[in-house]
Amino acid sequence: MTVYLDLRQSAVGGVLAAEPNPIESLDGIATKPLSPDELDGRAAGREVLLVAHGFNVDFAHGLRALFWWEQRLQLDPGAKLFV
Repeated sequence: MTVYLDLRQSAVGGVLAAEPNPIESLDGIATKPLSPDELDGRAAGREVLLVAHGFNVDFAHGLRALFWWEQRLQLDPGAKLFV
């Protein structure tokens, strides 16, 4: 599972959101919104690895690229959280 903090108001470029929108994905494609409490629960007791994707990348491509990296890093899901 990967947690993402979406900082955009739209899927491609545009204005930044007033607040981060936490979401999770199990497959790098489908997403599910997370409440602040759910995000706290995912991070509790784990080391959090914050990662950012590059410029000129839409949401869908950024999501897949970061999911790909998480899989390659082979992080211990019980101890690490890839955000």
